[in-house]
Amino acid sequence: MSLQQQPAAVRRRATLSASPIEREIAIRSLVPGDIITLKPGDLIPADIRLIDSENFLVDQSAPDSLPNACLMGAQVIHGTATAVVVGTGPATCLGSEAEDAIAAMLAVSATYFSLLRPACRAATAIICSGLLLSAAPAHAQEGVSLYGTVDTGIGWTRVSGGDHLTGALSGGQADSLWGLRGSEGLANGFTASFALESGFDPSTGSLEDEDRLFNYAAWIGIGHDELGEFRLGRQHAIGQRFGDELEIASWADFGLGALFKASDNYQLSNTISYLSPELSGFQAGLSYSFNANDGEHFQTSRNARALSAGLRYDDGPLYATLTYDRMQPGHDGVHGSRSAQAWQLGASYDFEVIKLAAGWSRQSNGFVGLNGGDTTTDDLSEVGLSGAGPMEFVQGGRVDAWFLGASLPLGPGRALAQWSIANPDWTWRSTGERAKKVQTYSLGYVYDLSPRTSVYAFAAGGRNFSLDDTFTARNPTVSRIAAGLTHHF
Repeated sequence: MSLQQQPAAVRRRATLSASPIEREIAIRSLVPGDIITLKPGDLIPADIRLIDSENFLVDQSAPDSLPNACLMGAQVIHGTATAVVVGTGPATCLGSEAEDAIAAMLAVSATYFSLLRPACRAATAIICSGLLLSAAPAHAQEGVSLYGTVDTGIGWTRVSGGDHLTGALSGGQADSLWGLRGSEGLANGFTASFALESGFDPSTGSLEDEDRLFNYAAWIGIGHDELGEFRLGRQHAIGQRFGDELEIASWADFGLGALFKASDNYQLSNTISYLSPELSGFQAGLSYSFNANDGEHFQTSRNARALSAGLRYDDGPLYATLTYDRMQPGHDGVHGSRSAQAWQLGASYDFEVIKLAAGWSRQSNGFVGLNGGDTTTDDLSEVGLSGAGPMEFVQGGRVDAWFLGASLPLGPGRALAQWSIANPDWTWRSTGERAKKVQTYSLGYVYDLSPRTSVYAFAAGGRNFSLDDTFTARNPTVSRIAAGLTHHF
């Protein structure tokens, strides 16, 4: 979809006394003063100034002399925003740059420039029109862009029965990473794209995964606005991509993924995925990993395989999703091991005065993301289930989990509150006691210094919750207080 074909979501009044109504209009119909809303994947249709934003990130930044501004043609990578249009068409920075370039080429001398001024204006109009109407791919601008996030702070953490820890905290609000993203428009409306993304610890400068440079993403894909998109390589499962959008408070170790492990920030290698085109707000997705645990067996069936499917609805203030994940162990299975499964169902709604989110998850026979700590045995590691959780969980256990979250604009920033509870159904073999309910809870505040930089502070805790393994028979209590700084580039 080209920039001029993309509709703009604008809020306008039918009459002066009527309430604003959000509707989609053609970009050419935008005028300065219009209020527009933006979501991930949108190309910014005009020069704008942000009114309100939440975790908002674009692939091109405006000059420092234009705070809280975004320029026409940039793409929304993450988050949502409400903005006012300040310039359209030739009156944008893109249009003015084209005019300046043409004027410089034609200004051979003052005499000739005065004679050629009408031609300059005509040429400027032609080139500006070409820039606005050129067929740019919807998923990203052509070329390669460098992007990333740096997040670090100071935290105090205490675990019951042990000492407390005070020191640098990496990724307090968002994971620190850097990446390369690129795309190329192909014939017949197709677009080729790729992403390479690496996590790191800004406190030490070390890679998050010492054995893998691009641990967060390493994929190549091809897509079409009317046919959808295929990706091949290391990437998130569909369930993770859809479920993660429900998260309100992403505090390190206490976000949605603390108990909703299918929505935690995990990736699968050797994966192919498909995302359907959006239809009236609905979108479906499917992904499959042929070797989810990077197993060394030549035969595919001897390595762990992962299936993920999801459906989501994203239109205006409402977001809803239903996902299913399945992690199947290698066929040389250990007695009692089964395929780990996870269902997730959730929704969020932005009332403007407050955003609310709620969800439910059922996880069976272990964690589908193999992200539950190293509590499984060597035998289970052989069939690709290392990190699936405690043996009591892997061999027939089940966990039902619920969460509630709220984001409230408060003063110059926003207050974030989130609570989750999980109810395991097994009995610990080491103690003979039934596993207790696990809770996590947090309260924090984020203040945006600019569209790309924010400061934050939060307090969080967990009851019967292990930072490393989630569920343990020790039933520890965890507390954390932290503050830090996040910058996107």
